[in-house]
Amino acid sequence: MSTRRPLAALIFVLLGLPTLFARQDGPAGGPFEELPLRVLQLLRPGVVVVDRGGLDGLLEDDPVLLFPRDGGPWRGVVIQVDERTAAVRMDDRRLEPAVGTRGRVRVPAARLADLDQELPAPQGPVQHAPWVREDDDWEPGMPLLSAVEVRTPEQRPTRVSGRLYAIADATWASVDDRSDLFVRFGQDVRVENPFGNGGRFHYDGELNHRDADVPPPSDRSFTKFRVERLSYEWGGTRFDPVRQQVGRFLQQGVPEFGVIDGYEWGKRLDDGRSYGGSVGFMPTPDADYDSTDDFQVSGYYRWVMDESERYAVTGGFQKTWHDGAVDRDLLVAKVHVLPAEGWSLQGTAWVDFYTSSDDEKGVGPELTQAYARASRRWEDGDGLDIVWTHLRFPEIDRQEFIPVTADELADARNDRLHVYGFTPLGESTLLTGEVGVWDDQDDSGGDVEAGLELSDVFVRGGWANVSAFFVDGRFSRGYGGRLAYGQQLDRQRWDVRYDVSRQENHDFDVDFADFVQHWLRASWGLDLDDGWDLSVTGGVRLWDDNDENAQQLSVYAQKRF
Repeated sequence: MSTRRPLAALIFVLLGLPTLFARQDGPAGGPFEELPLRVLQLLRPGVVVVDRGGLDGLLEDDPVLLFPRDGGPWRGVVIQVDERTAAVRMDDRRLEPAVGTRGRVRVPAARLADLDQELPAPQGPVQHAPWVREDDDWEPGMPLLSAVEVRTPEQRPTRVSGRLYAIADATWASVDDRSDLFVRFGQDVRVENPFGNGGRFHYDGELNHRDADVPPPSDRSFTKFRVERLSYEWGGTRFDPVRQQVGRFLQQGVPEFGVIDGYEWGKRLDDGRSYGGSVGFMPTPDADYDSTDDFQVSGYYRWVMDESERYAVTGGFQKTWHDGAVDRDLLVAKVHVLPAEGWSLQGTAWVDFYTSSDDEKGVGPELTQAYARASRRWEDGDGLDIVWTHLRFPEIDRQEFIPVTADELADARNDRLHVYGFTPLGESTLLTGEVGVWDDQDDSGGDVEAGLELSDVFVRGGWANVSAFFVDGRFSRGYGGRLAYGQQLDRQRWDVRYDVSRQENHDFDVDFADFVQHWLRASWGLDLDDGWDLSVTGGVRLWDDNDENAQQLSVYAQKRF
């Protein structure tokens, strides 16, 4: 097949890059532990609040990775820490991670060991006898906490954390009096050490109701309850290198293999390398999330250069069956290079292997999906990101995509190269720019945008964005500008945004093939006492040359505990 040579070259690069970048790094930095987290709220573009804080051992400048459903990972750093939450600034200042986006933060194991020493809070001035030295076993050169006894997960108290939330999204359009209401009630609960063996219980469920009023016969209304996660995990700590998990969960060894109802086992070796596997049913990615049609087994191996895990290569293989028949043979290869200084690199490749029974693809491997990102941050504040993505439809029986024709399955593809950069023009001004090009089996195009980000504008915590853009897509071409202004206070935030663009649609023989669109949005958020958060967002779209308009309103409330 024509994809074999690019595929071989890509695998060679993925396996060889850690060696090429190895000399950019400093000291290993000691062993780390990764803590799962979620995005609680979006403060402004590029800055989010997550549900981990000082009680979990976070400090400023800790690295964070977010894993949105539509791509990523996205990289950021902690910029502010509260008791139970932290603010994270994304490397890409344009990103707006959705509430609930999952992620991980890396914390040195030694820092977590310090947290285990829970000291009672002082109750006022205490009279005591003169201090007496009792550390006779300590000698110069030994770590200060060498004699401190660290509690194992089994010895820690049971801790319950999580959130309850409610989200309502409503839209109205003047065309045919269309409307759509989507309401969600969710619970995300984690229990640490619930049974005294150091394990972790995780439950995530959501009740959804939708009521759409559109021209017949497309009216639809439904109410569904869906269990996103329900699992129990034990091990996988510095005291127990074997990690096990059972239930419904996103696989940890290779998250690209998806959610399963089953069992996963993994082991971390002393040098930081790890391996493992999983077995279980795969819920269908739809509203029902049933898991009776698809079964999978998988295995993986993760190589790291040292305990800092700044250089890692992962390889995993997954085999699936649909309704009892062999379906997919998938290889996932990943690499990340995260030096203390210099260029960082993240890459993932999905390779499908086909047999003679795959009529549209033919026998052999095919690179069906790829994501590669190289980024650099300089001490003077400059930054640069280069991202390449590649997409093709895999030939599988599992219902993961909308139905496609045989020609689309055989030939459809999309490649995109995107470059984003920024440079400070002063202490409170940032110049940003981005250029992207794309190509598919039928056409090609691109986009460009330039803007300014201003901080401390007019009032304390005030910020502003202004930008201009041009987009050449497959079905339309557009250009316009964006304006935004907002304020971030200690417990309150608000912003107003205005977009205007002219759209020129291709090959549409209708009166409104070309039009000007105005989009005005406003949002407000408040952090209340006892872990309560509230936010409201509203917007309206107007189109010139016709009487059409659309409105949108979103309300979000959550209780963190």
